[in-house]
Amino acid sequence: MKFRAFHRQYARLVTIGKTVGILLIVIMLASAFVLERYYIARVAVDNGKLHDEVELLQKNRDYLQSKVSHLESLEQIGAVAKEKFGLTTPRPDQIVWLSLPKEEYDSNPAIVERTLHHLEHLYSELPIPFFVRSESRASGRSSK
Repeated sequence: MKFRAFHRQYARLVTIGKTVGILLIVIMLASAFVLERYYIARVAVDNGKLHDEVELLQKNRDYLQSKVSHLESLEQIGAVAKEKFGLTTPRPDQIVWLSLPKEEYDSNPAIVERTLHHLEHLYSELPIPFFVRSESRASGRSSK
C-alpha cells in the first residue's frame, strides 16, 4: 500500500517531468533551427558585401589599368618630356643610323659580336683616351 501511495503521489511529477523534458527538447530544436537560419542569413549578407567589394575592386582595377595605359602612351611620354625636361623632337642631323654591311649578316656572327661591332662603330669617331700597356723595369742597384 505504501508503494501505491508513493506511486500516486509521484506519478503526477513523472508526468510533469516528461512533459517538461519534451518541451525542453522541442524548444532546443526550435532554437537550433532559428540559429541555423540566422547563421545562413548572416553568411548571405556577408556574401553580398564581399560581392559588392569585389565589383568595386574590379572597377578600380579597370580604372587603374586605363590610367597606366594612358601614362605609357607615347603621346603622354612625349608631352611629359617636352613639359618637364624641355626635350624636343630630334632634327635629322641628330639621328645616327647604324647599319652593317651585307657580308656581316651573311656570315651570321653571334649576337654579342654584332653588338660589340655596333658599339665599336658608334664610338669609333669619339675622342676617347686609350690606355696602352707599357713595360718598365727597375734595377736593384742604385747609382752613386
